[in-house]
Parts: sequence; structure tokens; C-alpha cells
Amino acid sequence: MVKHQVQPQYIRFVIVLILGILVSSNLLARRLSTQDPSKTLGRVPSLSKMLNRLRSEPSVVTSSRLLQFTEDISNAWNASIIEQENEYLLVFRHETVTKMCQECGLTEQQIKMVFLDRQFQQVSPIKTVTSNTVTAEDARMHYVHGQIYLTCNSELHGHFHPWRRQMGIAKLDVNLSTLSDFKEIPSGGISTTPIEKNWPPFEYPEHGGSLYYIYSTSPYKIIQVDHENRSAPVPASVSIHHAPPIAQNIDRIWNKDLWGEIRGGSPARLVDGVYLTFFHSLKYCSRDHSHYYVMGAYIFQDRPPFKILAMTSKPIVFKDMYSAPYKIKHVYSIYPAGFAIEKKDGKTFLHVSCGENDTSIRIVSIDKDALLQSMTRLS
Repeated sequence: MVKHQVQPQYIRFVIVLILGILVSSNLLARRLSTQDPSKTLGRVPSLSKMLNRLRSEPSVVTSSRLLQFTEDISNAWNASIIEQENEYLLVFRHETVTKMCQECGLTEQQIKMVFLDRQFQQVSPIKTVTSNTVTAEDARMHYVHGQIYLTCNSELHGHFHPWRRQMGIAKLDVNLSTLSDFKEIPSGGISTTPIEKNWPPFEYPEHGGSLYYIYSTSPYKIIQVDHENRSAPVPASVSIHHAPPIAQNIDRIWNKDLWGEIRGGSPARLVDGVYLTFFHSLKYCSRDHSHYYVMGAYIFQDRPPFKILAMTSKPIVFKDMYSAPYKIKHVYSIYPAGFAIEKKDGKTFLHVSCGENDTSIRIVSIDKDALLQSMTRLS
């Protein structure tokens, strides 16, 4: 029997070929790992699957609960919460069935308020907050000089087609359940859109200072409202100007191609010497033809120019997210509009009041330390 010897050159050729394949595979893997996932649609799962993966990871959320009222009320969502002694005060959006426009079908909107105990159980009747507008939506509750105010969007100049909405502010009388002297918030020279929404307010200094609004996060724009007559129920006159230009590489941390563009959320409050706000973003997923509203958070300096210091790089998720009934099919919504602060057993918890799926109110409780540790610092 003749034995065939493998020539050395063939052995070298095979070795070089194998090494070439290994090197090429490694380079391809590196390229894919550093490539923007939104640019490789064929390899990226649907947004629903990505959110489900995040749900399986350790979460900063300690618990969440859908609010159940003792009174029969539907279409209640997008709530804002603050502490009131040993209770919580909650205001929320309520959509009635009364049509105010036969052409477009717009219905009258109401702002409701209710007191909750520290276990988020209802302890007072739900009241309608009376005002001179029936189009106010998505109220944010906050303090100005120790008084409770509501900031919301409304049709302050009348109902038009196409719709136009402006931002307004009014003082809330908790005892009478009324809003007094509803006024438009000027934009301070910012070129606004026909429909304005979601301007998170904050006060600097936090107690007794000037009122500010975050107009947008990327690019970062802040409006200051100077109260020239602090004894008036609401500012008798306002003077608005831009904060100094602030260059922030926010998109490097929050990938808007994956999670959507950052929009306003809760009023900003001081937590551990910095301002904290929860935001929402909206992303349409063509894979399942659905819209997803998700929640994130960031912190910024406690003084001008209010530079953003750190933010979450991924949505804040929890296991029962989107489990509330749906108003519109394929629209999954978490919409933060306020948060309360509770110190308990040596820890601090943030109770975020959210609208869910445009039908319900959810309280999402978050470990403050875990949230801050999870954030990515801006360079």
C-alpha cells in the first residue's frame, strides 16, 4: 500500500487559511459590537423584546401598583403627586364623554384631585378642579414660593383646526379645588411649535426662588420666569430669558434611535444636592407596528447653568409594565408627571406617579440610591 505524504506547503496553506478565518470573524464581531444597533435592523430584535430583556435584569424599581379608587371613574391617567403632611395629594387628567367640537370629536378635559394615604389608598372623595378652561391636560403639580401651582397645556387662545396648545400656569387652592388666574407662560424668545407640551418646572432656589422650565433636553434649553410681583396670586408680569447655552452630549448616553427622543416629564426636585427629573420618550417600532412610551431620569446641577450631570442610559422598566387596559391598540405608554419622596428605615424611596396606556394611574416606587448609581455620568 502506497502512503501519501502531505506536502509541507499544503499544511502551511491550511493553517494560514484557518488563521485568516478566525481573524476575519473576530474583526467582524468587534465591528458589530461597536456599531449603532439602530443601523443594523436585520440583527436587532423588536423594541418589545428589548424591553422584555431589560425586565429580566436587576431593576431600580422596588414595587409598582395601579391605583384603585373607591369611586367609579374611567379615563383617569397622567397623574402628578406631592407630599401633604402624612398623606399624598394627587392630581390627574380625566377625559369626559362630552364633546366640545363636533368636527374633530374633541371632548372636554378635567383635572381631578384626591388625597391618598402613605399606602396609596384613597382617603378623600375625588374632586373636580374648577377653572376657566375645559381643555387643560397633563398637569404638573409643583411649588412656587411655598404655594402649590399647576403647570399644564391647554387651548388658551381658543379651539382651532389644526389644534394649537400653549403652556399655562395657575395657583391651586386645595381647600376649594379651584385654579385661579390661569395664565400663559411666554417662551422667552424660543421658537415654539403649534402644540406645546411637557415643560417640567423647577424652582431655584428650591424654596422661594425663581421659577424655571426645561423646554427641551436635547438640545438643552431652559426658560426662567422672573416673578416681579410675588404678592399676586400668580405673577402679575413675567420676564423670560434663556439660560446660558449648555453643550451636552446627551445623545451619547440615551440612544434616541433605540428609545426615542427625550421629552419632558416630572417637575425637577432636589435630591442629594442635585435636581432630579423623570422624563419620557416615544418610539415607533416598525417591527410590530406599535408605539412605545418609556421612562428615564437624569440629574442636573442645583444652580445655574444647571448642567446635566448624569442620566439613565436605558428605560426604567418593571415586570408588570403596560399591563393596564389599553385605550388605543398598539400604543404602550408609561408617562411620568410627578414624584414624591419618602424616607423609610434609613432609605429613600421615590414614588413616581405615571399614566399608563392612557387609561390608568400607576405608582412606580424606586430605590433612590440604586437609581443614582445606575446613571451614566456625562463627560
